[in-house]
Amino acid sequence: MAADPNLEAQALLEREGIRAAQGFEPDVAAVDALARTEQLDPDRATQLFINLVAARSNAFDAAGAAEVAVRLEDAARGAGPWWSPRGLACAAAAYLAVGDVETFERLIREVEHEDGPLANVALDLIWAERYQLTRRALVSSLREGRSAGNRLRIIWNQACLAHLELRVGRLAASQTAAAEAITFGDAHGILTYAAIARVALAGVYAWRGESEACQAVVDDFFVAETERPSISDDLAARGALGLLALGLGRYEAVVDALAPAEATWAGTDHVEPSAVSFVPDLVEAHVYLGNGGAARVSLERFRRAAEMTDRRWALAAVARCEGMLAVDDYAAQFERSLTLLEGSPLALERARTRLAYGERLRRAGQRREARVHLREAHEAFSAVDAAPWIQRAAAELRATGETVGPRTPDRRSQLSPQELQIAQLVGEGKTNKEIAARLYLSPKTIEYHLANAYRKLEIHSRAELARAVVATD
Repeated sequence: MAADPNLEAQALLEREGIRAAQGFEPDVAAVDALARTEQLDPDRATQLFINLVAARSNAFDAAGAAEVAVRLEDAARGAGPWWSPRGLACAAAAYLAVGDVETFERLIREVEHEDGPLANVALDLIWAERYQLTRRALVSSLREGRSAGNRLRIIWNQACLAHLELRVGRLAASQTAAAEAITFGDAHGILTYAAIARVALAGVYAWRGESEACQAVVDDFFVAETERPSISDDLAARGALGLLALGLGRYEAVVDALAPAEATWAGTDHVEPSAVSFVPDLVEAHVYLGNGGAARVSLERFRRAAEMTDRRWALAAVARCEGMLAVDDYAAQFERSLTLLEGSPLALERARTRLAYGERLRRAGQRREARVHLREAHEAFSAVDAAPWIQRAAAELRATGETVGPRTPDRRSQLSPQELQIAQLVGEGKTNKEIAARLYLSPKTIEYHLANAYRKLEIHSRAELARAVVATD
């Protein structure tokens, strides 16, 4: 061991930071052994414990992460003004996974004005339904990252923003954020953060029913995650494939994609329902396949997690599933789901409840009441070009006797992440030289991607391109 354990800790942390960014698995044993050294100063101890919490969280070891969080919180209280709030925020995220909502909220209140530390746990804040706080922290941190030229910070913030926008149903904004994170991440070898962005992009493609694009980006994710696997990211990627299949009505494919993911969750002590947001999709697939027993089994554990953490979106999803399973008194369950989502930014969750409710009402012969819910669902899905869901809502509306016109596809979905990122910068008025400098690419590469974008969108000018890619959702 080095004469000064703090110097050894600094060297180890620098090495682990590089390995993490490049997608390699952490050296947990070395970090754990050094973290137990009594001579460490609080800043170094806090950093080491943050690394340990991250490693155990990635392994879905909720209890292990919470155990380390106790020591992390203690170290962070003695750390300096930089590492103290970052340690407390990380500890809060660990408590979230075991359902200790009270401790999570207590620690988050202590750091709620610290945007940088909050941005570090943005994905956990999204799980906790703290959407406004997450957006504030990420936008602020992204601004600072751009000002300082901190590419790692830019990639992380945009990857997290992609997940936030996906969660609240702003698909075009999610795609745009993911595109920058992937472009930057791939260019600079920050594979882990780019992989996180790819999960969000897969979700966008899933909602839009773009099978090939969704499968391709999930395949890219699994390649990037080979060296440094994260179970929560893995489950989210599989969840995207399940959502894709569900929207397209391929219910057996939903079960094939999601039943193994559910089994993975069942073998852990993780209780945060947002980490397994795919479970209601699996329940719905079982319902459509006539597997009522399997649907109830899947729903029961998810219900317990939702109630333990008091996640409103999850409780609303449970009520929606119960409405689909109910033989007679389905209306009360759907109404409960809508009440729980009242005032929520989760527009697509509301739309799914209204679609399921409208389907039940239409089958019960209550066509007038069904139309009210089906129209709202159709409008919400149309606003974000969620093609298969638009088609389902339209088919149900037609079955009630209502006329539904054809949809206008969102042309942005034809572009690759890098093409979209470049097109967005064109929309901001940037020149090819400015775009090349910002993305650390050559002007020739920019010209190549622009030519592909023009061809795909069948346009011939920068002005047309700018109009085609302006986000509207």
